[in-house]
Amino acid sequence: SASSSAAVAADFARLEPFLQATAAARLARQQGAVLDVETWASILGTLRQNVSNMSPQDVAATCNAVAKLGLSSRSGAASSREVQQRKSELFLTLADRLASPGTAQTLAPQELARAASGLALSKSVPSSHNVFSRLSEAAVSTVEDFEADEAVQIVNAFAKLRLGAGESKLLETFASQLQGWIGEFYPKELAIVANAYARAGAAPAVCEGLFGALSDRVLQCLGELNAQDVANLSNALARLDAPGGQASQTLLVQLAELAQKKLSEMEPQHLAAIS
Repeated sequence: SASSSAAVAADFARLEPFLQATAAARLARQQGAVLDVETWASILGTLRQNVSNMSPQDVAATCNAVAKLGLSSRSGAASSREVQQRKSELFLTLADRLASPGTAQTLAPQELARAASGLALSKSVPSSHNVFSRLSEAAVSTVEDFEADEAVQIVNAFAKLRLGAGESKLLETFASQLQGWIGEFYPKELAIVANAYARAGAAPAVCEGLFGALSDRVLQCLGELNAQDVANLSNALARLDAPGGQASQTLLVQLAELAQKKLSEMEPQHLAAIS
């Protein structure tokens, strides 16, 4: 009802800034399609108003909290033009805050990954915004502190924006780090890593060792790949001309055979990626 939605917005506004990211994430997950336009606009407005009072860690958490708000077909009022406008304003304010000198350097690897992922997923911040160069610099300087899932998340975030290759050297720097974690990755993560390097246009020489190890690992778990994994891996290897030596060449052949067996499971987008 309107009264209950108004109460949610009022309760949210009374929360301390460091609690608002968690609360917003819960609302986005549980009531994205239930709260009305006015309530969501109020919540996003409150978040934006409090960005200057948030710690860098809270800013990163907020980026991650409502990144996907309104992007689902079941988002209801959250997908309205007014709510999406408020969301864009919020994310540009978050990006400006993280781009301020020295701010990104205070974030831990997990926070850097979440911030980059949230900003990329939000579809509200242009890839030309200097927040991405700040986050990239901070990530490169702390690459050895990244755990496996954090490394995958940040590489994938930059790849979504076609960033990370070239001057930033993020993909190049993370290649050896990811290679060390290959044995612990699930098939989906292997596919995400391969797709990220291909999407960002990484030079094959940058990821030769990574793709050799990745191909060896995928060959060990071919039976665990789903249609999406097969499509992503096939597309990545083809776009990068199968870096990684014989293992990658062998994998390409095996993936083609596997794709034939999984034709009935494949969606049009999977077929488009493979063709």
